[in-house]
Amino acid sequence: MQNEPGAGSGEQQVSFAADVRLHLDDDRLVVHRAPRSYVLRGLPPELRDTLRGLARDPLPLPGDPAAPPAPGRATHHAALIRVLERLSHLLVRDLRASGGRTLLRVEPLRALSLTLPPPAAADTPIRLSRFALLRADGGAVVLESPRSPARLRLTDDTARAAVLQLAEPRTAEDLLSVAGPGDPGLTTEVMARLTGLLIGLDLAETPGRGGEDDDPALRQWDFHDLLFAARSTPSRDTLPRFLNVLPPQPAVRPHPPGAARVPLPRPRLADLLRDDPPLTVVLESRRSWKHYGDEPVTTRALGEFLYRTARVRSRLGDRPGPYYAWDTRPLFERTSRPYPGTDGIHELELYVTVSRCDGLPAGTYHYDPLDHALVPVERCERVGEMMTRRISTWHRATPDLLVTVTSRVQRLSWNYGAIAYALTLQHLGVLHQTMYLVATAMGLAPCALRGVADPDAVTAALGLDGTREVVLGEFLLGTRPHDAPAPSGVPDADGWEPVNSADWGHRAATPGGPETAMGQER
Repeated sequence: MQNEPGAGSGEQQVSFAADVRLHLDDDRLVVHRAPRSYVLRGLPPELRDTLRGLARDPLPLPGDPAAPPAPGRATHHAALIRVLERLSHLLVRDLRASGGRTLLRVEPLRALSLTLPPPAAADTPIRLSRFALLRADGGAVVLESPRSPARLRLTDDTARAAVLQLAEPRTAEDLLSVAGPGDPGLTTEVMARLTGLLIGLDLAETPGRGGEDDDPALRQWDFHDLLFAARSTPSRDTLPRFLNVLPPQPAVRPHPPGAARVPLPRPRLADLLRDDPPLTVVLESRRSWKHYGDEPVTTRALGEFLYRTARVRSRLGDRPGPYYAWDTRPLFERTSRPYPGTDGIHELELYVTVSRCDGLPAGTYHYDPLDHALVPVERCERVGEMMTRRISTWHRATPDLLVTVTSRVQRLSWNYGAIAYALTLQHLGVLHQTMYLVATAMGLAPCALRGVADPDAVTAALGLDGTREVVLGEFLLGTRPHDAPAPSGVPDADGWEPVNSADWGHRAATPGGPETAMGQER
């Protein structure tokens, strides 16, 4: 197919993203995308007008040989290119067919070169990356990958049809014959631009040329893990996404009025200061236990454990009025608890399933960290049954207590968007460590489990909506057996070599203290 020079060869145009705002302030042009502003001073009026026009209409990408002349606009001016390179992360790029039809839009996710990748050879076969993700977003279809610095918004049926052909290797010529036969706006050059774009943005690869299958690191990544790793770090700071759109979730999970409560005993600080072992002893003695003593955990011990690990120590209400940048009052309720929580959000919830506990009936309870009380969960016998069945497969005995940790993740996502789930997993980790240290100091037998064996079953048994409250982890607790050996830094398994003072825990627990058990340190 022959065309006039430049026509139909895949023109690329550039404009500001839809959420970018520009305004003049004296001689300054302010480019704002929440929460940051970029101030441009000393720009010639023609250049200012060109930039302001980018907020309304795209212009040909500077330096694009396929772009037709644009009278009245300094598209190739060096100053314009410098400014656009500085603001390239705020710009979207369009790939167009002849006649001005937009095939797709390139939306940066992080730093992205102003110029787009060059076309691929028309006879070069490409296929989609196994990390590529095609999904619906805002009424359109988008193509993205955790390896790519941008996502493609496929605005045209032809672009969508072409991408769907790339499960197997296809050339630009192949795609033209499948996606655009008889379409006057499409040429081999346009498809070469498209395939070059996919390769250059790591959305596709050329088979047999050192691709994903030949890279040992990439071969060991699963799609969902790499996507989670890429999206759980913010590409830029953001204001709360749902400010003035949705109300933030309350700091403490509410219960129905009149719900039954079981008040828990509260420990005395003086007793803890007198009886607790030093921090070094606790750290060196910490271990996971898989067998338990004959006596059950007492209600007093359970109350102390929850009080020291998860209670609300203090709280701060949200601001009553609208948001102002200068107002330092919080946008949402915050609490202080014994374990760290981002911005005092503390979205984690604790459910305690009792197998045996002196003074407390067997069953499942939700822990109210504000009142320091247990609220029975109705019709929850299945949790106890599942605990006994699942845990007995790798433990020597059934623990006294199972603590199920869930997350009201909307507490986080209201403010932190894409990184909310990563944050809540970090919070689970620090909560588990806090539980380990407190249980060790109390002389109990703790053990965190590797995830949740059947989260769907646990969610159903607890009567939760999995989109509002996500089951994250489980933690076991019981009493220690009388014949338990002194703690050691060397696991009870063959082949472990002690290094770096592995005997500290044993020495610290030896009667008379470490001074009477001075072994040789390594």
